[in-house]
Amino acid sequence: SVEDEQEFIRLAALEKLTDQESITKVAEDDADPAVRKVAIAKLFKQETLASIVINDTVLVNRQTALALITNQTSIAVIAAEADDSALRLTAIGKLTNQTALASAATDDDTPANRVAALAKLTDQKAITQVASGDEEIFIRCLAIKKLTDKKVLREFVQDDAEDSQIRRAAREQLTKLKQ
Repeated sequence: SVEDEQEFIRLAALEKLTDQESITKVAEDDADPAVRKVAIAKLFKQETLASIVINDTVLVNRQTALALITNQTSIAVIAAEADDSALRLTAIGKLTNQTALASAATDDDTPANRVAALAKLTDQKAITQVASGDEEIFIRCLAIKKLTDKKVLREFVQDDAEDSQIRRAAREQLTKLKQ
């Protein structure tokens, strides 16, 4: 039985289980992380997997669940809400939704995650927002190098209050676009 005290008996019982509700109970509630991991690998309900990524206490189980998620809505929730920056980064890598990527590029508290989201962004309005507002100059410069709107770039070049690195990046991007 999956409720037996012995881990090996619970694992053997789990191998035979096909009912997603029972597997979910084991994945969420079993005391042994190894048993939970085996159960997680048998799950396919995206919301359940996302809940495990957010709530499980064992990183490898969270990673296992995240690897199985394909639903963009679930991935976006993880990219925004996971407490572990590496999990958020993995989720950002799986994102294709431009709105969710824009949120990650502007809101994630880890610079590497904002850079990863920016790299996948194609929405010029969102890229402009990063270029205008990120707290890290190097991220703003990376965003400017993705801009294609010459008017916006000229505004960066002409803004005397703007950091010299930002103005230079905008000038370089304008020159590149003229070629």
